Amino acid sequence: MKRVLVIAYHFPPLGTGGVGRALSWARHLQEYDWCPTILAASPCPGWPSDSTLLSQIPDSVSVSRVSGWDPRPARMRGFNQRELTFLWRPPALREGRNILSRTRHDLILSTAPPPVAHGVAAALSREFNIPWIADFRDPWARGAPVSWRRSRRAQLIESASDVVAVNHGLNAHLASSFGRPVHTVFNGYEPDEIPTPALRVPKRAILLGTLSDFNEFNMLFKVLAELDGEFVHIGASRSFDLAARAAACGLKRVRSTGYIPRKDALGETAMGSVLLLSLAGEERLTLPTKIFDYIGIGGPVLCLGDSGATADFVNTIPGLGSSVPAGDEAAIRSALLALWSDPPRVAQEHLQKYTRTYQIKRLARVMSEVVEHG
Repeated sequence: MKRVLVIAYHFPPLGTGGVGRALSWARHLQEYDWCPTILAASPCPGWPSDSTLLSQIPDSVSVSRVSGWDPRPARMRGFNQRELTFLWRPPALREGRNILSRTRHDLILSTAPPPVAHGVAAALSREFNIPWIADFRDPWARGAPVSWRRSRRAQLIESASDVVAVNHGLNAHLASSFGRPVHTVFNGYEPDEIPTPALRVPKRAILLGTLSDFNEFNMLFKVLAELDGEFVHIGASRSFDLAARAAACGLKRVRSTGYIPRKDALGETAMGSVLLLSLAGEERLTLPTKIFDYIGIGGPVLCLGDSGATADFVNTIPGLGSSVPAGDEAAIRSALLALWSDPPRVAQEHLQKYTRTYQIKRLARVMSEVVEHG
C-alpha cells in the first residue's frame, strides 16, 4: 500500500464546512490502496467544534495536529484572515519533516484554503523529493489587488506535480490562468451520514450552514410570510439578526438551531420540504459543501441566485431543484409552490456519482498516475 501525507489545516474536531473533504480522504483512501497520514492544525478557541466527527477517522490513520495562531477575528494590515494562518507554517514544517524522516511517503497531498497548506507541501516536496498534488477548494487571490498574492499562487501551481479543483468552474479558471491541466474532484456526500427518510414538514424552508450578512433573504421571507411558510436555519450565525430580519418582512414562523453536531444537523435538514442555497456575496467559482448533502437527502433545492457555479450546478442535475433571482418575488413564489406541490426526484445515477467514495476513486487514480509517472 502506498503512503500519502495529507496536509489539511482544517480537520476534525473542527466543525467547519471545509473539514469534510480531508476527513473523507482519511476514511476512504485505503480502499484504493493509499494509506494517509494527516498533518492538521490543532483546534483553536472560537471555531465550531464537532467531536462526533472524530469517530469517523480509522484507527489505522495517523493524525498529527500542530498548534498555530488562530487568526479570527484578528486583522493585520495587508493580510486577510485566511492568510494570517501563515504563522502555522514553521511548526507544520517541523512536524512534516519529522513524519517524512520517520516513514517514507510516496506522495504529498495538500488542500486549501488556507493557502499555508500548499506552502508547507511545496517546501516538503522540494526537501524530500516527493511529488505533490495541490487541491484547490477556492480560487484564492483571483482578482486580488496585491500582486504578491497572485504571484505566490502562480509559483505554487507551477511547482505542484498535479492540480485538483473542487468543481468544473474552478478547474476552468485555474487551467486557463496557468496553462496546465487540472482535474475535477467534487466534495460529494457520505451515504451513511444521510438520515433515513423523515417526514417532510410542509412549507418548511431550511438553510444548512453559516448565516451571515452575505445572505439575502428579505424577499424569501416576505413570500414565506404570505404563504404561511416556515424558515429554519441550522448552523452558526455571523452578524445576522434572524429574528429582526424575519419580523421586518412579516415572517413569524422562524427558528435557528445554532451550531449542532453534523448528525443532528442532517437529521433536521432532512425534514425540510425545500432546502435553500443563498448565493449573494459568494465567490462565483465555488460550490458550497452542503449542496452535496442536499443531493444525498434528495432535495428539493431552491437556489436564491441564478448565476455562477452553484446555480449552474443545480440546473445541470435533473430533479435537484431550481434557481431563481434572489430579489424576484414572483419567481420565488412560483418556485416554492412548484417544489412543495410536486417535489422532483434526483436520479439514482446522480446519487451515486456524487458520493464521496465515487469521487475519491477519481482522486486515487490521479494520485497513482502522479507517482507512476514521476
